[in-house]
Amino acid sequence: MDLPVILSITGKSSLILLKSSYAMMKTIFTGFLLLLFFSGMTAQHNCEGYLPFEEGVSFEQTYYDARGNVTSVSISSMNGIESTAGGYKAIFQHKLVDEKGKEVSTGNYEITCRDVVFEMNVNNLLNPSMLEAYQSMELTVSGDGIQFPANLSVGQQLAEGNTVVDVTSDGLAIVKLTFAVKDRKVEAKETITTPAGTFECYKIRSTINYQTMFLTRTYTTVGWYARKVGLVKQETYDGKGGLNSWMEMTKWGR
Repeated sequence: MDLPVILSITGKSSLILLKSSYAMMKTIFTGFLLLLFFSGMTAQHNCEGYLPFEEGVSFEQTYYDARGNVTSVSISSMNGIESTAGGYKAIFQHKLVDEKGKEVSTGNYEITCRDVVFEMNVNNLLNPSMLEAYQSMELTVSGDGIQFPANLSVGQQLAEGNTVVDVTSDGLAIVKLTFAVKDRKVEAKETITTPAGTFECYKIRSTINYQTMFLTRTYTTVGWYARKVGLVKQETYDGKGGLNSWMEMTKWGR
């Protein structure tokens, strides 16, 4: 439709119109090339397992005490996936609010994927109340973390892990927190329903040793993990087997 109009115009006006059309096509073509370029720059990965690892994922996990009272709400959203020397890492923006909806802390955390094995810090699996006293301080996290293979099966034994959290305030060392996870075993495959939906999950039982220079405590956690979603529900028991707290996913989306 446009070609006959261009050909019917002669002289200087024709040249201007042709230049304009050329500039427009050049702009479109350049934009198309840039789109291809940036699409190629997006981290392409085969990381699919029992922790969230998809662009645009966001979710909410609500924590309760033994009596069922809300103690805090953890809100996470993925900022993106980046290539690393050995694999990929998903970066999450995180916000913690108390039972009244007041913001307690904000920050980022990472989930890595290397050789289709996922890893995250142990403290990301704990009830935030365990670190509540240190929320206003600086936390430096190190250690081996905790690993999840891409595929799970009932009866499977999982690798142990550990995380060390160094707490400082204005450059002054306050305390060192050590979390060691052992006796990790996949116990069953179960269907779990929460306010976020219904999920097919693997049930994993673990023992966590929590240690500071002041005290040592042992907890048992039972967590239900759904493929591509992550931790849907978790129960934490004290050293005597009493229910200490629990968590369930209350929102999930992309």
